[in-house]
Amino acid sequence: MRSFDSSRVPPPPFCLNWNSFPQNKKWALEIGAGTGEFARGFCKRNPDWFLLSLERTSNKSQKYFEGSPQQDSNLYFLRADGINVFAHEKPRPLFDKIFLLYPNPYPKKKQSNLRWHNMPFFQTLLEFLKPQGQIEFRTNLEWYAEECKGTLKENFPDLTLFQDNLLTEPLMAQTAFERKYLERGEQCHQLIYQLNS
Repeated sequence: MRSFDSSRVPPPPFCLNWNSFPQNKKWALEIGAGTGEFARGFCKRNPDWFLLSLERTSNKSQKYFEGSPQQDSNLYFLRADGINVFAHEKPRPLFDKIFLLYPNPYPKKKQSNLRWHNMPFFQTLLEFLKPQGQIEFRTNLEWYAEECKGTLKENFPDLTLFQDNLLTEPLMAQTAFERKYLERGEQCHQLIYQLNS
């Protein structure tokens, strides 16, 4: 796996003030907020957590995050690309959990390095995870889940597969994509990895 070259990524046109975020909570990061359904639900279920939720497109999450994105005290929404935000971030904030839920699978062979687990940036992303912190993937595609497990086992010995779950019931859905897949009878894969050191 080739290394990540941050010099090829333009810095974002803003600077996050990490000290303005709650310091008395566990921190989580979601890249790819979609409609924002997961972010809202997670923060309601986990008031002792703070979630930074990123979405790079301008339409999916519009209705959820129009106006003041900080209206929930433990949620901050940012319309930005995750790689763009974190490629140049120093010092690096540390998250207790990172969520990568239903990313574009980029199914073509020539697109394989665009999948999160194959990206050169993935190693950099792990540098923002606390020791014993967790990174969670979800997908409705079995081949994607199996490839993810194989890649992480081969290339990231500091990651341990903590949970490998099959979601089957629509009531289990936490995102709009998940609900759609489960309602049409598909199974969804939940992979949770823990960083050993």
